[in-house]
This record gives sequence, C-alpha cells and structure tokens, in this order.
Amino acid sequence: MPDIAPHGRPEPYKRTPEFDQDSIPAGLLRRHATASGVWGRICVSEGRLLLRFTDNGERQVLDPHQSGVVAPEQTHEVEALGPVRFYIEFYRTDPSPSLADQQGGSATRRGTMRVSLVDRQPHPELDEDKIVEVVDTFYRAVRADDVLAPVFNAIIAEEQWPHHLGRMYDFWSSLLLGTRRYDGRPLPKHLAIPGLGDQHFARWLGLFRQTVEAVCSPEVALVFIEYAERIAHSFRLGLAMHRGENTMIVERLRAGERD
Repeated sequence: MPDIAPHGRPEPYKRTPEFDQDSIPAGLLRRHATASGVWGRICVSEGRLLLRFTDNGERQVLDPHQSGVVAPEQTHEVEALGPVRFYIEFYRTDPSPSLADQQGGSATRRGTMRVSLVDRQPHPELDEDKIVEVVDTFYRAVRADDVLAPVFNAIIAEEQWPHHLGRMYDFWSSLLLGTRRYDGRPLPKHLAIPGLGDQHFARWLGLFRQTVEAVCSPEVALVFIEYAERIAHSFRLGLAMHRGENTMIVERLRAGERD
C-alpha cells in the first residue's frame, strides 16, 4: 500500500543521506534507473543540480525552489552545477498526485515537465487574473517585436495563438500558484527551432522584464523575473549541450553566468 500522510499527500518510505558535489555516488552520475514501482524525488538544499533524462534527452536544472521527480524505471543521471547539496526521497506512488490525476491517472508518463513541485506559498497579490494579464501583455509585445516575432510566427499559425496562450496560462499557474495544470515538455520543442540563440533569449528576458514591471507590483514582478531567468538559463544550457557548442560556452552557462 502507498504511504499516505493524513494530509493526503504521499510520504517517502526512504531517504538518502545528503550529498554534495564531492560525495555524489558514482552510480548517480551515470545512466541508471529507478526500480519498478519506485518513484524518486530529488531535493536540492543548496546550489544547483542538472537532472538529465537519458531516454529522451530532457534536462532540468534543480535548485532549492525546484525539485525533480523520476518515474519508475526511468533512466536518468545527475551532474553538479558547482557547489551543491541534495538528497533523494523514494516513494511507492507519484509524489505529485494532483499532477498524476490531471494526466488521467497515468503515473508512468515520462519526460513531462513537473513545475513547482516544492510547496511554496504564492504571493498574496498573485492570482490567475494577474497571470492572464502578464501573458497576454507579454505576447502582444512579442508579436510586435522585430527580433522575436519572426521566430514565433514561423512555428505558431494565427489560428493557433489562443491555444498557445492557454498553455502559457497553465504553465505560469503551475509554476507560481502550484495548480499543476501544465503537463508538457517545452525543452524538446525549443531544441527543434532552427537558429534559436542567445540573442533571442536576451530579448525574451528583456521584454518579459518590461512587461511584469509595467503590470505588476515590484514584489510580484520580482517573482516572475526570478523564474523567467531560471527558465531561460536552463533552456540556454540545454540548447548548448544539444548542439555540441564550444565547451567554454557550456561551462559558462553551467557556472550560472547570465547576460
């Protein structure tokens, strides 16, 4: 039987000691998999850890605000991105049950992006209406921008924009409010965009910062910006590694340098 706490969320039946960048077991650094029926949740206490799913190439950068969930028998490996401290919890059921419910009860879907897995109290001024306002305002600016509009127009037809905006509402709602409505794999889609580069991410971040500073209070804008910078950095790292770019570029991104 699954270990369920009184509050309804699953409880881990086992936890590893805390590891750092020097004590990570060799087995975690190379391709391995969780056992049948076992879920793993990787929790970072300090620093950042790269979680790489080797069956589909998806990468996630974990930190104290973002844990990573590994499904049963899912192959993966980890890599320290500088000094780090982390531990792993083991479960007999999906440690994010509300997300599994939204997937139609499928607890074995792999390679999906699980956002906001760490319980975090939303800012009191942040709600669904504010997320819709930010997303709509931002993408109006994107579609009018000389740098970003050609990229988006090449992959999103006019009639597809309502669907895309809806997915972005779900993404930010999951990330900032913990609703877990979003179940997707954004990195592979970005990997498939030809010519996508640092200039696009820099412009994306610049427009996003302008948007949230215009429509949000300073405190809420800072929450949006914090996550946007983390997402952009993770995608830049994933693209650099996927394209086999210069080692110095990858190492700079791993070290957390940003424009």
